[in-house]
Amino acid sequence: QLRLANWCRDQKLYAQEHAHLITALELSGNPNNVEIRSRLGHQFVDGMWMSRYDIAESLEQAHRFKAAAKIWNSKLRLLSRQLSSPRADLQQQAREEFLAIDDPDVLPVLEEMFSRESVKSAQLLLELLSKMNVVEANQYLARQAVLSPYVTVREEAAKTLRSRPPETYAPLLLDAMHTPIQSRVRLFVGSRGVQLSHFLSRDTKDVREIARHNSRVVFRNIPVTTIAIPTAGSHLRRSFRLGLNGSYAAQIQLRGNQHEVENEVLQKQLQAHAQQRAVEQKNDRLEEWNDRVIDVLKTATELDLPNNPEDWWAWWNEYNHLVPTSAKPIKYREVTNTRTKVTHFPRLVRLSSCLTEGTPIWTDRGFVAVEKIRIGDRVLSQHPRTGELAYQPVLRTTIRPATSLITAQFGSSHVTCTEGHTFWVSGKGWQKMRDIATGSPFHSVKGFVTLESRQPAEPEPTYNLVVAGFHTYFVGPDMLLSQDVTFAEPVNNMVPGLHREFKKP
Repeated sequence: QLRLANWCRDQKLYAQEHAHLITALELSGNPNNVEIRSRLGHQFVDGMWMSRYDIAESLEQAHRFKAAAKIWNSKLRLLSRQLSSPRADLQQQAREEFLAIDDPDVLPVLEEMFSRESVKSAQLLLELLSKMNVVEANQYLARQAVLSPYVTVREEAAKTLRSRPPETYAPLLLDAMHTPIQSRVRLFVGSRGVQLSHFLSRDTKDVREIARHNSRVVFRNIPVTTIAIPTAGSHLRRSFRLGLNGSYAAQIQLRGNQHEVENEVLQKQLQAHAQQRAVEQKNDRLEEWNDRVIDVLKTATELDLPNNPEDWWAWWNEYNHLVPTSAKPIKYREVTNTRTKVTHFPRLVRLSSCLTEGTPIWTDRGFVAVEKIRIGDRVLSQHPRTGELAYQPVLRTTIRPATSLITAQFGSSHVTCTEGHTFWVSGKGWQKMRDIATGSPFHSVKGFVTLESRQPAEPEPTYNLVVAGFHTYFVGPDMLLSQDVTFAEPVNNMVPGLHREFKKP
């Protein structure tokens, strides 16, 4: 793949070079490959690699929030004072002005100023969030449902989410949960000294996190011995497993620094016991946190699933037709003294929103059947928020076994896809095919096309793509805007590039 990328670079095929570099990075087993990351234009920001698109969007969002804070701060402070005024007329006027706010960029300031000031102010913020029909308002409703210090506000926020699309709030809640931490401690006594290694692991929705913390004291001329530390909750005892074999190992005696080593071993045993106890306490707090998040999910979705994160993550995968193709990616961190090394092993999750064989996709070479598209081919793509059109390289192709399908008819043309395939419906944004009503206008590169009918189709294998940059492409003879194999992030646009206007003070 790297040789293919180099050849594409020499031929000035930069989009294809990008696609092959992505594949080379995945196959290398070293996601921190600086050479490949640099060629991709990635930067290491806050402990993670980010593309130029990610960085640009983060900066643009930060700029919008900062601008909104500058515009609204003084006005909101005035409204806060008026809401606390003894004069009923001033209170009513301030309340009406507050509830007329519809700019989602001011929500961070509103949350900071009103969510914890008093029950009354938190309830007023909740009323405003309930009136705002934007994605960001649903996310802040979810935050209040979990984080508000007032029980009544938490309960009401969770109930309000029942009328909101789960896509706009569930990812935030699901990402907030972790499984209990699994902990194991090992004490090593060897020629280089005494080392306590603490192994920790836990799962998030999309990643398995594994850490190893090493605490080392160096001595000289110490025989190799491994000491197994009992797990948390059992009695502290010295249980030796010799690293050598036979009677010779049994005859080993600690010499030279024997007294210092024995003291250090005792200290490390006590440290190990304290670490295990700390993990138990953290897991107790984590269980309380997970229960609070799950209570919100139960209220919002009206589902009665068990109180553990795995069941809710599985529900979300099923809801979105997500099919894991391998084990979770592993995020590994090892700390020895003050040195830290971070390694990720990325794997992909395949989305079962796919198209049948023969479905035409618009590329820089014209229409190409989806099953014939290869890594590096360039497809026409559109940014869902800005509306920018550009040819973007295909990073990966997918195929899945036969499954239930829907045939959607648009005049003389049709598209056959899985129930969960995501298209842009003008005026509504991303929607799964199973949820789109007949008569709905599908966004097309030419304008919009009306869905005339849809009906079940015979199961057959289906195909999809991962597209660089915007993660979209155009499907069928009418060139309908479709999300690629990745999750479609909800947006407030009526159509790509057309933003809703919000009132300013």
